[in-house]
Amino acid sequence: AKLIEQTRNRFPDKLRDPEIRETIARASAEVEYRRAERLAVRARYRERQSAYGAARIYYEDLLAHYGKTPFADTARDRLAKIEDYPAQTPSRLAWLTKVFPEGQRAKPLVTTEQSSILR
Repeated sequence: AKLIEQTRNRFPDKLRDPEIRETIARASAEVEYRRAERLAVRARYRERQSAYGAARIYYEDLLAHYGKTPFADTARDRLAKIEDYPAQTPSRLAWLTKVFPEGQRAKPLVTTEQSSILR
């Protein structure tokens, strides 16, 4: 994308040639398509992980920046389907906080034998 932009800025006279203009436009469209594809893959991955909040962010970013790509239609459909899902999944290890409620370290137990040795 950076190279395409630099080419347009540095050689505006070459863009008058229809063949070169078409080549630059095709390269620009491919870059846009690949970026949209990358966002779609990331969104699907987050959705499979049940991280619906992150998936929504990727889908919305895809729609905002690459709304003309074929991935935009899929993003709209997926956003509608995951609309009611919670942004974060419940913690799988929530039971551990019930078993070990304190976050502080407990003091070690000292037996009577150890206390006489320590003196």
